[in-house]
Amino acid sequence: GLYHLICANALAPSSAAKNSNTLRFIVLVIRYIQLLELNEDTDITEEDISSSYRALSKIYHPDIANSRYKDGKKFKELKKARDYLLEYIEDINSIRKDYFYED
Repeated sequence: GLYHLICANALAPSSAAKNSNTLRFIVLVIRYIQLLELNEDTDITEEDISSSYRALSKIYHPDIANSRYKDGKKFKELKKARDYLLEYIEDINSIRKDYFYED
């Protein structure tokens, strides 16, 4: 999945592949995909992101969550993850295709 993409970037001989901004982007995307409990081995759709966010927000929203999540930190993280993935969904799927799909 995306972990392999990090390894491929880190070990690739070209300087473009070692671009630290690209690696940071990929690591952040992996973190957010895991946070929203999405499948990292398939393309991500807006529907997947929104559906997962809605389901998890019912658990972690501070107004309805148990006392463990009353501070709202987890809910804020979920919102940030959703917004980020929705903003960069085309880039994420494009990078996946470049590395994982063969003609």
